[in-house]
Amino acid sequence: MKRNTLYCILLFSIGINAQITVDDSSYTTQQLIEDILIGSKCANTTNWNSGTGSTTNSALNGIGYFNKNGSDFPFAEGVIISTGSAIEAPGPNNTNRSDGALSTGIWGGDSDLSTITNTSSLSNASFIEFDFTPKASSVSFNFIFASEEYLLDYPCNFSDVFAFILTDENGLSKNLAIIPNTNTPIKVTSIRPDIYDPTNTSVIKCNAVNSEYFNGYNPVNSSIDFNGQTTIFNASAEVIPNKTYHIKLVIADSGDGEFDSAVFIEAGSFKSSVNLGDDRLITTNNPVCTDLTLEATTPSAIGYKWYRDGIELTAENNPILVTNISGNYGVEVDMGAGCVFQDDVEVEFVKPPLFTTNLPVDIFKCEIDGDNSEVFDFTDNTALMLGTLDSNTYHFSYFTKEIDATNNENPILNTSAYVSGSKKIYARMWVNATCFEIASFNLEIVNPGIVNSLDPNYNLCLDATGNAIFPLVLDIAMDTTLFNFQWYTGKEAIAGQEIIGATQATISVTNLGDFTLKATNKTYGCEFVSTTNISGVSPPTKASVRMISELFIEKNKIEVLVEGISTYEYRLDDGTYQNETIFSDVKAGEHIVYIRDIFQCTEIERQITIVDFPKYFTPNGDPYNDRWSLKGLESLNNYIVSIYDRYGKLLFQFDKNNTDGWDGIYNGKNLPEDDYWFKINYTDDKGFSKIYSNHFSLKR
Repeated sequence: MKRNTLYCILLFSIGINAQITVDDSSYTTQQLIEDILIGSKCANTTNWNSGTGSTTNSALNGIGYFNKNGSDFPFAEGVIISTGSAIEAPGPNNTNRSDGALSTGIWGGDSDLSTITNTSSLSNASFIEFDFTPKASSVSFNFIFASEEYLLDYPCNFSDVFAFILTDENGLSKNLAIIPNTNTPIKVTSIRPDIYDPTNTSVIKCNAVNSEYFNGYNPVNSSIDFNGQTTIFNASAEVIPNKTYHIKLVIADSGDGEFDSAVFIEAGSFKSSVNLGDDRLITTNNPVCTDLTLEATTPSAIGYKWYRDGIELTAENNPILVTNISGNYGVEVDMGAGCVFQDDVEVEFVKPPLFTTNLPVDIFKCEIDGDNSEVFDFTDNTALMLGTLDSNTYHFSYFTKEIDATNNENPILNTSAYVSGSKKIYARMWVNATCFEIASFNLEIVNPGIVNSLDPNYNLCLDATGNAIFPLVLDIAMDTTLFNFQWYTGKEAIAGQEIIGATQATISVTNLGDFTLKATNKTYGCEFVSTTNISGVSPPTKASVRMISELFIEKNKIEVLVEGISTYEYRLDDGTYQNETIFSDVKAGEHIVYIRDIFQCTEIERQITIVDFPKYFTPNGDPYNDRWSLKGLESLNNYIVSIYDRYGKLLFQFDKNNTDGWDGIYNGKNLPEDDYWFKINYTDDKGFSKIYSNHFSLKR
């Protein structure tokens, strides 16, 4: 057995609505068929038969007549066929019916149902069947399927089955109880919402299937005692008038006898009638654009009446009506003996989709990457061909082959970004499958000339106040005889952001920000857009040079200190520029450090003096090295230089008031070649007193 436990639905303290009533004993099978299902004089039926549980257990009868009894059930009355007891079908929905279980008696299945639904292990089958001879070309009836199987996670795997089996004179059968436009039988597993795991209601155990046909779970106060039901279905089939057919309406449990199901068939809905076809409406994309022929030809008919919008067309009494006027058309086909077939159809006429002046134009794309393939957009051609026509009525499809356009096969799917080389395209303007027109246009890839792009970034030289030192010239370097140009502010070529008068390949810029150029090929209209950002290059806001080595060493080091938003480089005296801020092996004396940005917009200078002493001097009367002094003394504070012989005798002193230095003379006499000593007293930049001493040579 598929389930071992019955689940009870609790009856909560809520109001109980009206429920249907069921009578399973007052009607014979013939009466249920002729008086309830058919209820008219337009069908001849014979060989009425039925089968249900009452054949093995008199307490169970799955077939009966039902009446809505003032409830909200969709059908006023009709026939119920159930896998359980029909008289237990009325609400409230407070039990899970399993009338054909072992405890109450299981009866047999049905081989016809098993064969046509390809389902085995059937039991508790109920059916009615009969022969009928239609007078018209179609037969139909309305029904609702309901089941106790709509419970917990049962719809994922379990479902009772039913079928309406139509068999012609040649013994060919088909099931009419199928989901519209499919061959799928209607049952719980084929019509369900999302089903959640009973042990974890946040987890979907199986996804919805054809949920648009599920009318919902029934509450406790339902008009019927079934857990859920479908929407109303119409079972229909084309038949040949005056031929005999057999119909069998049958339902059965599948797998076991638990959890009953039932099918409710609307009274009077089993009809054999004339069929004028589907409505022809704009909203369903099948209006009519030429004369429409409506045909109600029915064998043995004795008269026809046609109506438009409820008014009889008294001049029309033939089985065929040709019209080109919108409206609701109805027909009455008099078959005699009180049998009248009726049908109606809503028709809307529109103008045929004819290409006249609004023909599509060739679309040009300019080749720029050498692959002979570009992205094409058909949107403008669609708008051109549509013109003033209503886009809700007239539609467009595009194809690469004319035969495909004619047959409406293999359309181009992405018409706004179609990647292609040069080729012919066929446009199909259509109202419906038979009302269309075809026109063609070409996709052409052409050579637009040399196309360049702006650099992503450019730099504008600014002075210390943030103003441009000189304009920056942007040049796209494209042929002005082939292209038109328009410059914009911002990152896109947007209307309203054009720079007035900026229609050349070059532009002079004195502002920072984003700029965009659109170049349009004069012949083909191809557009090329390029965007750049203008950044500012400013001089340093602060700049200085300092010693970073001790005084009086041969390998002096200096460092450049810079503050600013740009990137800078540095040069010492007549040297070359470098990125590093430190210079090594700087000789004593005055120096100039040059500072500029890497884009060479501006250059500034800073001076520095390196203090050091010569290691010798030659006071021999020539104009070179005749006096000894320290280099860069002027950069020191409060200095006094004292010179001594090797025995510590003071020979000479000088300071900022006497900067000529020593000439090698003491008391009017030239001193001999020898090493002499000096001592310098000075104050450093922080105000501390410093003393430094060393020696030098006098050479003659």
